[in-house]
Amino acid sequence: METSEKKTRRSGVRTVTEVTEFIRLPKSGDRCVVTGLSRSALCGLVLPSLANGGKPPVKSKVLKSNPGNMRGIRLIHVGSLLQFLNREEDQDQGS
Repeated sequence: METSEKKTRRSGVRTVTEVTEFIRLPKSGDRCVVTGLSRSALCGLVLPSLANGGKPPVKSKVLKSNPGNMRGIRLIHVGSLLQFLNREEDQDQGS
């Protein structure tokens, strides 16, 4: 479920060489390997809130090791995230 990354020797920049269906929500202080968005920006897109009317625009899932657990790993659907960003870009260009 992780993306394959390749680190270039000269610049130290990571590039995504293979995109999977889901990516993990990045750790605090890190950025998304696909979009470069911060953890808090991604949380705003995948969690229900007043800003999005309780309906997050980007699909995500929570993996729990046991069904009764309160915590889990948040996985973001890459296709949904990229579609949302493309729609936003199209709206910005149309305005």
